[in-house]
Amino acid sequence: MVALDSQPSTADHSSELQPPGTAAPLPIYLKRVWKMRHYAYASARRGIASKNASNLLGNLWLLLEPAMLIGVYFVMFGLVVDISRGGVDFLPFLTVGMLVFTHNRRGIQLAAESLLTKAPMLKSFAFPRAILPLIATLNALFTFLVSLIVMFVVLPLLGTRPTLGWLWIIPLTGAQAMLNLGLGMILARMVLRFADVRSTLRYLFRLTIYASGVIFPIQDYLAEMDNSNLYLNLALINPFYSITHLFRWATLGTKPLTANLMIVTTMIWCVGALLVGTVWFVRGERRYSGAKTLIKF
Repeated sequence: MVALDSQPSTADHSSELQPPGTAAPLPIYLKRVWKMRHYAYASARRGIASKNASNLLGNLWLLLEPAMLIGVYFVMFGLVVDISRGGVDFLPFLTVGMLVFTHNRRGIQLAAESLLTKAPMLKSFAFPRAILPLIATLNALFTFLVSLIVMFVVLPLLGTRPTLGWLWIIPLTGAQAMLNLGLGMILARMVLRFADVRSTLRYLFRLTIYASGVIFPIQDYLAEMDNSNLYLNLALINPFYSITHLFRWATLGTKPLTANLMIVTTMIWCVGALLVGTVWFVRGERRYSGAKTLIKF
């Protein structure tokens, strides 16, 4: 099959046949991805619309789903267990943490599974495969932007006044998308090779939600332990921990105990994951055309 997205510059290669998914040098590859940016944007928007098309309330579920998720965790951990500590206003704390973490989880999982869910395309068409995790990342990003309406409504109702610090949501959201795409591309290649990774991710994120301080103020617990500085610094290895606390700092004004280190580690994680993920993913480009079809029951 002719690689439709390639434009050979010399006559020597004008009649060369290439299998679907043949990789080009990285700069040329990225240019091809950039040319398909409008397709990626439109596909991500269509994916959101089609997901809720069969529901009576339609896209209203983009607001109802995060609101109900926050409500469930608030009842269990805010009322029944009452795990708030140190005077933490639990519902705003939970609202920000749950929305941010859900964006990370959804973005990484969708990107990691993108080669499997679009297996028929991989076998039929020649295009830069990185467009698939990009579409998945944009899908999660657009969903998150809509769910932010819940936060913008809930926080003022609970007494948190909007400040200029809320503007930090914009670069933090961009950093999140970079992290999601980078880790998603790393995992996409692994998931395609070992399907068990896809199943493992679900349980790994269940563990990460507790290790990231999404539901309870983990910094307060770590600060009470012996060698607390050591444990607080080790927690920074987890990028979701840092991003969650930076979002809370921006919206709730609660400055983390290790704020400066959080900023540095978040930048390293986001930029590093995107660079490593891109190179890793593109190097495996030729292996993606024979993807197995994902069967859903």
